[in-house]
Amino acid sequence: AFSAFFSAIPAVLLPLSATLPDTVRAAVAGLFELSGGCAAAASGSLPLPSVAAVLGWTGLAVHCQILSVIKGKLSPKRYFFVSIIRAVSIFFVILFVSIPLSDI
Repeated sequence: AFSAFFSAIPAVLLPLSATLPDTVRAAVAGLFELSGGCAAAASGSLPLPSVAAVLGWTGLAVHCQILSVIKGKLSPKRYFFVSIIRAVSIFFVILFVSIPLSDI
């Protein structure tokens, strides 16, 4: 149910925002739902580190599914904090790894 709900949000919002760049539209899709973000990233509009960050974030749909399982076992604030750290970390790791050695 979470996947259907969160994949519907970008499907409704993004056509209304036709003036936004493709990179912003792909990032918004990835913010809400992982597979929608992957599909948008596959269009080639996101740079590789941003694709990695979308995958590291996993989308709000996955977060809601996980929060329903860990209820009472882990703080939601802590879970979201770690998720943000994971997405930012993977962005910089892939950014660093994707720099050609000749540019260093």
